[in-house]
This record gives sequence, C-alpha cells and structure tokens, in this order.
Amino acid sequence: MSKEIYHGGTEGTSSPFRGCTGLKNLKIGNGVKRIEYCVFEGCTSLENVIIGDGVESINKSAFKGCSSLKNISLGNGIKEIMYSAFNNCSSLQEIIIPKSIETISYEPFKNCTKLTAITYKGRINEWKNLSKTNWTEGSFITTVVCSDGEISSNE
Repeated sequence: MSKEIYHGGTEGTSSPFRGCTGLKNLKIGNGVKRIEYCVFEGCTSLENVIIGDGVESINKSAFKGCSSLKNISLGNGIKEIMYSAFNNCSSLQEIIIPKSIETISYEPFKNCTKLTAITYKGRINEWKNLSKTNWTEGSFITTVVCSDGEISSNE
C-alpha cells in the first residue's frame, strides 16, 4: 500500500499509522508541518519515505522500528530531527539531510546498522555549527559527507 498525506491540519496526528504493517511507500506533502510522536512507529513494511518541503520537524520516535525502511528523502524545510526519530530502522542505508537543519538531538539513528554515513547538503563549517546532542549515540555512522568534503561523525 502507498499513502500520500498532503493535508490534515498543520501536523501529522499522533499515531494513526502506528504498527501498520501494510504501508510500503509514504509521501508527506507540504501541507504537513510536523511529523508527530510515534506516528509511524513499528510500520515494519515501510520501505520508502518522501518528506515534503513544508515539514519542519520530525518528532520523537516518529519512524522508530520501521525495520524495512531503506530510503528517506527529507524536504528542504526540515529544521529538527528529534530524539529516537529513526531508532531501529535496521534497513536504512541512506539519508540526505538538507542545509535547513538546525537541530539533531539524542540518538535519532540508534541501531540503524546499515547506515554508516550520512549526506549533508551544506558545508563542513555549517555542519560543525549545528546543534547536535548525542546524535551518534548507539549508531554506526562514522562519516558525514558535506558539499565540500567528508568529516568524521565525531566532529
């Protein structure tokens, strides 16, 4: 099953899809500003997510336990990725983080065993100035690929 969410107020309501095993592809349109707490947690068949430019925040545990999730395309409006947002997404291989990001907090990629590098659309000095709190804790990320080179995830 594929699902497109374009409207529904300014927020993706908490947990309407939690544990849905039939959802495979998801597109979140520009009418949604925030992906709420646990909204897609445990959607074990979800493989692909496209997040529109209007989305500013991915809240705590939003995609936690989506074990089949391989690809995430973040829109250019993302400002924050919150605590545990993608925990236990063990099939996640790639995420490209837009230059608009301001905050990445607490273990958003914990136990994402196939995710060893992330791509950031900004420059190295911009990456270093972001607010990042324990963002690599429990993760396998070793490298951040920026527009002007690569750096260790520890920097």
